[in-house]
Amino acid sequence: MHILVVEDDHLLNNTLCYNLNAAGYKVDSALCNQEAENHLSINHICLFLGVVILMIVILFGGFLCMTGGDNSSTVSSVSVEVEAYEPLIRQYANQF
Repeated sequence: MHILVVEDDHLLNNTLCYNLNAAGYKVDSALCNQEAENHLSINHICLFLGVVILMIVILFGGFLCMTGGDNSSTVSSVSVEVEAYEPLIRQYANQF
């Protein structure tokens, strides 16, 4: 399958192209509308898949922005031993 990536951010464009190439897709990229029109007029590309992928990325990003990416279910980065000594550490920190 052939995919056209249209993204004006150069770094994001390269990242998307790299990952799609790694997944086995043939990828063309465009940084602006004019480049995209040139690719579409020259090549016959399955644009529907590109639009679906773009919408998934936009919706997922919007969801993360709205929810704030809550990480309350993640593992605590502090060991049990450190948590046990927390009152003593706080008392020492308050003294100095």
